[in-house]
Amino acid sequence: PYTEGLGLEAVGGTTDKRGVVQVTDGHFKVADGVWAVGDCIHGPMLAHKAEDDGTAVAELIAGKAGHVNYDLVPSVVYTKPEM
Repeated sequence: PYTEGLGLEAVGGTTDKRGVVQVTDGHFKVADGVWAVGDCIHGPMLAHKAEDDGTAVAELIAGKAGHVNYDLVPSVVYTKPEM
């Protein structure tokens, strides 16, 4: 993912060598008040995964048990010719 220039260093955040934002405890948290979801964190780069991540973060901020079961996130394979 392209995460250069986000200013993560200013809040104590880091990325791995590929640019993936490192989160604490698998709960999307980068630093106090800073959360990361979607393509910039580990996992498939899919819009519906990012949406589920965002929902989980909103639940965590609200004091609830935000969780994403990545085994249930659908994915797709494109083939040529179509099947």
